[in-house]
Amino acid sequence: MACFKIALLTSEKLKENAKKEVNRTKGNGMNVEILEIDVEIAAFMKSADVVRLISNCIRNGKNFDIVILPGNFVGNTKVIEEKIKAINTETTNTDKYPVVIKGTKNLSDIGILLENIDGLNIQEIEQLHFKPADEILKELIKEKLNDELKFIAHDGSAKFEIKGANINVMLNGISKVVAEICDAPMMSDEKLKDRTKYFTDAGANIIDIGMMPEPKPDEVKRVIRAIREVTNVPLSIDTINPDEILEGVKYGIGMVMSIDRTNFKIVENFDVPVVVIPRDEKGVKNHKERIKFIENLIKDIKKINENIKIIADLILDPPNFGLSESIALYGKFRKRYKDIPMLMGVGNVTELMDVDSHGINALLTAIAYELKIDLLFTPEYSTKAKGSVREINKAINMMYLSNKRNQPPKEVGINMLILKDKHKVNFELKCKDFFDAENFKFGRKLDKINFRIIVKDKIYVMLRENRSPAENPKICIKGSKCEEIYQTILDYIAKQELKISNEHCAYLGKELGKAEIALKLGKNYIQDEELFQ
Repeated sequence: MACFKIALLTSEKLKENAKKEVNRTKGNGMNVEILEIDVEIAAFMKSADVVRLISNCIRNGKNFDIVILPGNFVGNTKVIEEKIKAINTETTNTDKYPVVIKGTKNLSDIGILLENIDGLNIQEIEQLHFKPADEILKELIKEKLNDELKFIAHDGSAKFEIKGANINVMLNGISKVVAEICDAPMMSDEKLKDRTKYFTDAGANIIDIGMMPEPKPDEVKRVIRAIREVTNVPLSIDTINPDEILEGVKYGIGMVMSIDRTNFKIVENFDVPVVVIPRDEKGVKNHKERIKFIENLIKDIKKINENIKIIADLILDPPNFGLSESIALYGKFRKRYKDIPMLMGVGNVTELMDVDSHGINALLTAIAYELKIDLLFTPEYSTKAKGSVREINKAINMMYLSNKRNQPPKEVGINMLILKDKHKVNFELKCKDFFDAENFKFGRKLDKINFRIIVKDKIYVMLRENRSPAENPKICIKGSKCEEIYQTILDYIAKQELKISNEHCAYLGKELGKAEIALKLGKNYIQDEELFQ
């Protein structure tokens, strides 16, 4: 590594963190001095303050090759560079002035820049005058992010494991996802396998078998065997019926959900963990009674099975039915019992709010992470909640990195922005004449070809060579990307020597674009109707 003299500028608040990051950087022999500026948020430091600080260093005989500002610094650092040179040319004898660049947005990534700074070419250095280093080092930062996430399963304070066929889940205060297959006894073996694969592909750590209101203990063995054909992750069973619970334990269930005052005596000889809930024959207890009720229930369970492993579920209530109070109960219980694993049913909120699920799931995951809740439960029961397992997993990774880097879950390398962007991209309009499309009168020219577009697991485009509804589709083209489908259609039309108007091509592109967005978001697509109301 070239022996650069580097000044790393930060706020007083982050100075100690900056020292840690520099010290853990490979090589450790580099000459990096950390300078602080009197500002609460490092990114808000002013150009004049930077010029003044570096100029004072130069006058005192201390010069630097490179000055690194925070990646979120607003403005072009070339201006600072030139001001430092202009001010000091008249007052000092040196002709050596530092290059001033933007560092990484996250202080935790600064080591990557320091380790690779001597490998940057002139063009990249120039870009760092107006771009954060993240954009140049994005592949290396992504690699570091993935390396950090490798430890998530075994970080934290281990309590105990939930056993699967040959995959175990450690309860360590870092949330894991429990995905419920609702009404499992009603499903065929193939449907059970498909649902299981869908959840495990999305990152579910435990598959929960949701039973029916009407007990079906004879179905438990079949359900477990079908699921076991496609996954080795731990299984749980969600029922209050003792016969179904016993069947589940008999055939290898790794965790029993819903142990309450009505059925707790069956756990006498259990060697699997049980989820304890505040419920008796009259129903779920009110907020004032819940903690005391669970405490007494745990004591009674321990009397009949001293070594049983217990997970507490305080019950997350829906919005407007005690949501905030139930969250407060989770916090109170966690303060009182730091070593008892906890489960939170986030589906109680996502399923009962007509709001896009990813924001709700992210916020509830953040709350759960602060409270060190070990298991987050979701059923993905309704269409609007589809994707919740993947969303919760992504949010867990975000909160883990946020905690590791000692910063809010912003600019940590993961985001859950889907319908909105964080930054506005501004484009300059250069055009001689503008026409207002809203006032333009038009009509679509129809040709003989007819397209019917349907979105299911993929985009399906059925093509008729005549517009008559009585004619069966000639072919059906399927795919996930509108461009691939569009090119395939054009290729087919050319080979069949069919004619399609420019207007029809434009219409097809518009509808396929809508179809692809609907597929990605899990929205309903209806041809010729607006995607967003």
